[in-house]
Amino acid sequence: MRNAIFIGRIHPKKGLPLLIRAWSQLRPEGWRMRVIGPDENSHRNQLIKMVDAEGLRDVWSFEEAINGDAKWEALLSSD
Repeated sequence: MRNAIFIGRIHPKKGLPLLIRAWSQLRPEGWRMRVIGPDENSHRNQLIKMVDAEGLRDVWSFEEAINGDAKWEALLSSD
C-alpha cells in the first residue's frame, strides 16, 4: 500500500474536507492517506465523520502531531 501524507494543523483553513471529497471521488487503488497533526477546535471529529460517511475509514488515518525524527520518518515513508 502506498502512502499519501498530510502533516499540519487540523484546521478548517487547511481544506481537508475538499481533500476528503476528492479522495472519495477518485478512490485511488492501493493508496492510503495519513493525516498527522494537532487538532484545533475539534475539527478532527468533523473530518472523521466525513471520512466515515464517504466509506474511507479503511484507507484514512488521523494521527497526533509529531516532531523531529518521527516527522522525517513519516515524510520518508510517504509516496
